[in-house]
Amino acid sequence: MRAATLLLFLTLAVPPSLINSQSLISSSLSSTVTHIAVSANGVFVSTATQVYRFSCTLQQLEGSPDTPGGTVNGIASTPDGEWCVVCTDAGGVTCSVLNGSNLEAPANRTDSLNSALATSLAVFTGGDGNSFYTGSYVSNRILYHQYGFAGSTQSRSTNPVHQQASGGFNRVFVSGFFASGYAYYVVNDPPTSGANRRLRIIRVCNDSAATDFNNQYELTLGCDGSVTFFSPTLIDVSVINEETLLIALRDDSFNDICSYSLSEINSLMDAAYKSCVVDGNGNKNIFWQNFISCSGGSPGLDGSICSISDSRSGTPAPAVGVSNPLTPTGLITNTTILNGLTAIVGLSIDDTDLIYFAFTISTNNYINKYCLVNSTTLKFISQVTSTSSLISLSWSQGSEYVYGISGSNVIALKTEDCSSATSCSECVSLGDPLCGWCMIENKCSRRPFCQDNDQTGRYLSQEDSNNCFDTVSINPSTYVIDTEQQPHQINLTFSPTPLPPTLPREGYFCVFNRIISPLELSMGTNTGSCSVQDIVSQVTDIQLDTTFSIYSNRTGVNFYIRPTNYTFYNCPTASLKCSTCLQSEPCGWCQLDFKCTGHNLSCTTGEWLNIKNGGSASSFCPFLEPNSVTSDGRYTQAANVVKDLTLSTSNTGSSPGFTYECVYGTDTRTATVNSDNRVTCNNNPVFTIEGGTQKVSLSLRQVYNGNRYTIETNATSNLNVILYDCPTLASGCSSCLAQRIDTGFSCCWCTSNTQCRDISDCSDASPVISTGNCPLPMITEFNPKAGPPRGETTIIINGTNLGTQRSDIESVMIGTRNCIVDEYQPGVGITCTTIVPDSSDNIGRNETIRIRVIRSSGSVTVNSAAQYQFITPIIQSVSTTYGPASGGTRIRIQGTNFDIGNKEMTRVIMRQSSSRIILLILRSTVLLVVLMILTVISYQYRPDPTFDSISPMVTIPAGGIQLVFTGDYLDSVQSPTITIADSRLIPSSVEPCVINDNTTLICTAPKITTAVDSSYGTPIEYMLMLDGAESPNYMNAGLRLTLQPNPIFTGIDADSRSILVDDVNDITIKETIMMKCVQLEQALILRLHVGHPPSHQVPD
Repeated sequence: MRAATLLLFLTLAVPPSLINSQSLISSSLSSTVTHIAVSANGVFVSTATQVYRFSCTLQQLEGSPDTPGGTVNGIASTPDGEWCVVCTDAGGVTCSVLNGSNLEAPANRTDSLNSALATSLAVFTGGDGNSFYTGSYVSNRILYHQYGFAGSTQSRSTNPVHQQASGGFNRVFVSGFFASGYAYYVVNDPPTSGANRRLRIIRVCNDSAATDFNNQYELTLGCDGSVTFFSPTLIDVSVINEETLLIALRDDSFNDICSYSLSEINSLMDAAYKSCVVDGNGNKNIFWQNFISCSGGSPGLDGSICSISDSRSGTPAPAVGVSNPLTPTGLITNTTILNGLTAIVGLSIDDTDLIYFAFTISTNNYINKYCLVNSTTLKFISQVTSTSSLISLSWSQGSEYVYGISGSNVIALKTEDCSSATSCSECVSLGDPLCGWCMIENKCSRRPFCQDNDQTGRYLSQEDSNNCFDTVSINPSTYVIDTEQQPHQINLTFSPTPLPPTLPREGYFCVFNRIISPLELSMGTNTGSCSVQDIVSQVTDIQLDTTFSIYSNRTGVNFYIRPTNYTFYNCPTASLKCSTCLQSEPCGWCQLDFKCTGHNLSCTTGEWLNIKNGGSASSFCPFLEPNSVTSDGRYTQAANVVKDLTLSTSNTGSSPGFTYECVYGTDTRTATVNSDNRVTCNNNPVFTIEGGTQKVSLSLRQVYNGNRYTIETNATSNLNVILYDCPTLASGCSSCLAQRIDTGFSCCWCTSNTQCRDISDCSDASPVISTGNCPLPMITEFNPKAGPPRGETTIIINGTNLGTQRSDIESVMIGTRNCIVDEYQPGVGITCTTIVPDSSDNIGRNETIRIRVIRSSGSVTVNSAAQYQFITPIIQSVSTTYGPASGGTRIRIQGTNFDIGNKEMTRVIMRQSSSRIILLILRSTVLLVVLMILTVISYQYRPDPTFDSISPMVTIPAGGIQLVFTGDYLDSVQSPTITIADSRLIPSSVEPCVINDNTTLICTAPKITTAVDSSYGTPIEYMLMLDGAESPNYMNAGLRLTLQPNPIFTGIDADSRSILVDDVNDITIKETIMMKCVQLEQALILRLHVGHPPSHQVPD
């Protein structure tokens, strides 16, 4: 008996574009992974003692791991991942059904298959998805079990008494799967004699109502082309689409991958059933049993193959074997791959059969993907590399990934990489039969994920590139609005094929920048047209670059997206700027109409300037150029005199009727154009200004036929003209000539009228334009007149003809002392600071100020008429000699010559006279240095005051109560005061305090102008002003001050605050004090004044 031949065209000559085109996803555990079970919604893996749950992309999920107890011998999952079956050696063979979404939850079902250990075990799920199956070899018995999930009581197994195996049989369960209504097991059996073993497939029924399996069928699988026994090493087993069984094995002399048809296997088993059980021919061909003849004939057995139990003999044996092995032949293999083969898995997706091979060559690890064509031929698809060798590959129907295990790692490889292709031609060239181009959704995907994939032209499979329309040509290639005829539309050509026909209620639309326009297709051809009327109305600038796509209202997708923008031009919008017009190639500038158009026929006269044939805007458009004389490009124009201004321009031609105008701010002057690209502004009448300079904007206009165009400025910003008036700017010769430096001003010194004038307005035969012809320098004034010998005094010197720029001042000397120039006013002023001499130069004296000035004719020296005095200030006394360490104390210093120098002293608060100043003392940590004072200042820093208590602890709005503070260092402040700082009671008076000694301070309670009832009986915020020291913390228990109402007296006239006294009547004065919340800690003192002066005190 022979199975279908599998032709394995395996090759390493892989197209480079397909190698490593996908990346692997990997996740690691702390221990070696032993088993894996795959579902459509995730993966379960186990180590020796734990089970983990991962997402499809190998993210470990909550509710795992589970520690079932014992060593894990096998795991299985339902296709949807709802249940996970874990079998361990705890108590023999124990299988538990765990919740797939939470492995740590209590098991749904736990069954003990046998109390003894299994030497081999296979576990899998199947049937209606509510059962799991096991096959095991335990205590010389071959056992098959089926259990239900989710509370089902279903439990069925083979009867051990039927197993007549000897102790040395040792069936090894390799794999199991469910297909075509049967449970299958692949086993590795020992021979009846000798050392060679056999591969067999076992089929058991699952639809019997009986509590045990009624029958089982066995078939020997041969891969060596003969019926002899051999000793293979089984690499992997896989099933494709419940039809094709793949077995990879390795032997000493060969390696092979065998393919078997499950349909043929089932036919052979059914034939064996009929021959043996129904007809009673031959023996049962069960190698693990003694020789048993088939029993047939009367009474005959009938019914379905799974419902009949052959129990007619005393020792019924439900197993029937096929007499001859099923052996495929004619295998064509690549021995390089087979020699390194470590795992295989077959899968079926979208009616396409695929096989993955994991193999190792020279320490390099690969995973190859092949398409199984006609169940006989392998076609290479892709290859990826792995960092380690895989021992297992797994897949489950509905899963998007193939999974593998290697050591402690789990890897995932997506079954397809369609989305990596971004165009139709790229997609259909991938070589992966799972991928195709979804035409109206603009994506590469599997067929089921493409809408209307069964309609013409909607889904393009591999090698179908001739039907792609990757290119859409648009006519016109750019849209120049003012040259196109209405209604505005574009024409499209699709290549190499037309768009798929639209379906009922479907429409295609052109989309420009999200503006949708219906696409009218010419049916049966590859052309169409779209209106652009709506987008034209959006083009408000000269150029609008738009995205372009074609949209289907059925799929809601822009299924064609143009890789480059489509451009609309609205040339007339650029009518104000020639250069802007020429930046857009289709547009041109009408030279005499001063407008931008899309065609030369739109010009009424003159040239149509365009760059289609080369050149740039700078070659054609007129420009006002910056002034090359000034650094910022500005122009200068003398005011109050008649003088024309020449402007630099480019491309300023002349033709009949073509004129120019210069515009100064709001004033306009006529202009003439010269042949050398210069325009002269005719400035008559003259410009008048007030002050030395005035900046106004400058522009140049072309005029033709009553139309005006302001030509552009070839500069980074608008150009200006500076109007200047020389007589106002300077009154001296050198200061006049200073106006010429880096300004563009044409000022000169006119000796005839000793005035600074524009050179065009000077009647001198030789106006002065160099300092050598100016009068000699002169010092007219300087301040201050005196300063300390130690230097650092700033002196302001005024004069005439003191050069034109800072570099003209060669030196300034005060006697022999150099004075460093800080500021300079051309020709009229110098500010300098005297240098610090060495320590020996501290003598008072008078010195002449000398300035060395560089002129065009050489250097000259000018001396001051008056002399500068070096004088030393003297301190005679200091009125306050101590204060708190925090500073803030005001002291008075008296002495002589305090009014010299710059009249500025470091931290001087007040200067009262030339002999008295007041200083504010800083904290003790800051060094106070008064540079001009040579006398040693003796000042004592004392510790800041600290406070312990206040007595009494109450006050009243009227104030006047003596508040006694105790503490330490209370004499550090000379003049402390107290006020109320509570925001509820402001304003209040500021009252003085008297220092009793360093531990006692007596203050008069301030008077509070406004007090509200809510403030009575509550602590109030007060402040002691202690120079820079901190006020007591009014919230401390011993320093609180509580406000109480003013006392009320009866028996005294409220207006005159007096009482009449005679010799007869007694005097009675009653006092009522409204106390809130607190009581007085001491008696208040009532002061009674008899007569005018105070007389005596009467205690309350």
